[in-house]
Amino acid sequence: MYDRIVVIHPGALGDFVLSLPVIAGLREKYPRAHIQALARGGAASLADGIADRTGNLDTLAVAGAAGSSNYFTSFDLVITWSAGPGSPYVAEGSRG
Repeated sequence: MYDRIVVIHPGALGDFVLSLPVIAGLREKYPRAHIQALARGGAASLADGIADRTGNLDTLAVAGAAGSSNYFTSFDLVITWSAGPGSPYVAEGSRG
């Protein structure tokens, strides 16, 4: 059981739209979990009503690596669409 889940999608708007069924599936599987969706620009707002909270990934990145590292460790499950293990989101999230 996961209490806090974050879905990170650094891709373009269309790619984020394709991730919405995954977020909906997480909601169905973990109905009591707090789910947050992060994407570039305003794309994450498309998950309003599915995710408990949405956010702008660009704003989080501006906060700096130390802030994002602490932020990601507060989640039980981090799902990220990224190019690979060298992604800054993977690297920062795995430090905690």
